[in-house]
Amino acid sequence: MRGIGTSQGIAIRSAVNAPGEASPGFLFAKIMEKLSSLPKLNREQRKQIRKQWRSQQHRTHTEEIPLSGHGESLIKFLVERGVWNPATVSARYHASYLFYNNVRLFAGRTAIDMGTGTGILGIVMALGGAKRVIMSDISVQAVHNTEKNIKLYDLQKETAPGLLRSTSQRQK
Repeated sequence: MRGIGTSQGIAIRSAVNAPGEASPGFLFAKIMEKLSSLPKLNREQRKQIRKQWRSQQHRTHTEEIPLSGHGESLIKFLVERGVWNPATVSARYHASYLFYNNVRLFAGRTAIDMGTGTGILGIVMALGGAKRVIMSDISVQAVHNTEKNIKLYDLQKETAPGLLRSTSQRQK
């Protein structure tokens, strides 16, 4: 498969952000601001949200994302600042599942990756034989991150990334 490499383990290579690069997304900041006003969450749930929030405060970097226990991985996968890192959330497990079940689930078919983030799930589906993958997110920053990963893995023909917009949003 294109873009899939073999590795001995996970390698993280960090790159310093450019001066003036945007801070993490507005939505995340609003969630944290409102955290104390979420009466239905207990103390442990609030603690977990804070832990997840802190784990996503990272710089732009490339990362090797393992897909199998046999060494197949995504090499130099780009994770930009302000976009959730798939290596620290459940997306890495979903990517592995898709890697192992590609023929049965999506090979030769059109697939959709909603809330694509870095594009990891859509990229795994495209590398695994999906005829076309439509990838969307509400975050402009995430869509840009996805577009860069699509180019890195030479998947421009198989993928269609875009910004998800609500029909209720005003057109400017």
